[in-house]
Amino acid sequence: MLWIGGAVSSLGSAITGLALPLLLIAITGSSAFAGAVAFAGLAAGTLISVPAGVWVDRHPLKKVMLASLAVQMVCWGSVTVAILLGSITLVHVFAAAIIGSLAGAFFEPAQQVAIREVVPAVQLPGAYAQDEARSHAANLGGPPLGGVLFTVGRAVPFLVDTISFLVAMACLAAVRLPHRAPRPSAERPGMRQEAGQALRWLWGHRGIRAGLGLGLMANLTVNAMMLPLMVRAGDPVASGVVIGSLGVGGLLGALIAPRVTRLAPAGMMFLYVLTLFALCMLAGALPLGSYWPVVPMVLAMLAVPALNVALKTILATLVPGDMMGRVGALMQAASMGLVPFSPLVGGVLAQVLGGSWAMVVLGVVLLLACAVAVSSSDLRKLAVPTTAG
Repeated sequence: MLWIGGAVSSLGSAITGLALPLLLIAITGSSAFAGAVAFAGLAAGTLISVPAGVWVDRHPLKKVMLASLAVQMVCWGSVTVAILLGSITLVHVFAAAIIGSLAGAFFEPAQQVAIREVVPAVQLPGAYAQDEARSHAANLGGPPLGGVLFTVGRAVPFLVDTISFLVAMACLAAVRLPHRAPRPSAERPGMRQEAGQALRWLWGHRGIRAGLGLGLMANLTVNAMMLPLMVRAGDPVASGVVIGSLGVGGLLGALIAPRVTRLAPAGMMFLYVLTLFALCMLAGALPLGSYWPVVPMVLAMLAVPALNVALKTILATLVPGDMMGRVGALMQAASMGLVPFSPLVGGVLAQVLGGSWAMVVLGVVLLLACAVAVSSSDLRKLAVPTTAG
């Protein structure tokens, strides 16, 4: 039920992920403005991620996850109602994006801790591969469905997303998670001290630290690519198909992820996967038609799930259980620190250069980041512990 609820919620979020910029472009006529709204939401989630991780380590997982889903449901439900009433405003959209992102920042670390608590260590790679499959299946079906639903009516994709959160809450309510007894407040350090413990743990693992630097640039460029891809496609349906192709590659990659993780150390896989992704970004810019980027985007995503499975397994195996939420959140904040700027960067580049040339610029930046990262021996030696899978 935990997997089913997550799958439904992810599908709804993927639908809104495409519908929201389409709504903003329809209202304002500016891809840069759509990027600004995405920036606001991502920035809010990134800023709150570390306190959210500490909160997850302190409180019952199920209550945290249910509260997160409920807040997101209210956010996008309010957008749905406002569109239907013809009273939607940019301020309303900004508020929904920010509040929804803040709530979502609590759900992700709680979900990762929940997986660790219910899955034996030797089965973690398979469990994370299933989680990757869920995510990429949503990315496969969500964008095309979002494009089609948006053509039916501007409120329809947001209504579907609202319902998806309700379904996810019902599924989560039926899940039985292990009880975690909270420590008495007198024995518990402050939130700043607990965050500091996670930072010291992370700083002591140089291979992971080196990977975060490369991940920082990779997440910036890959996420910035989305708006240029949509601009290059030229219409809602083509945009949905092209963005959805990322889900095709990711879903196929998730099916073979447990085996692929054994082919190379996680650090070398990091370098291989991101170099391939950069080359595919350059190939996607070729002027071969609106649907051409489907081919390089599928290829780019094939190995990404294996990389994600390897990194999640490393964390789940090495991080102490009572620090999992905050270490995971800290890594998320460190590797995603520039992501709030990615829609803004992608939107401005697409507005100034056009979709294709924006993809070229982003692909070159990612290639340069990989060239710098390959010099790190700590990153090249980073590997999944033998105790996992």
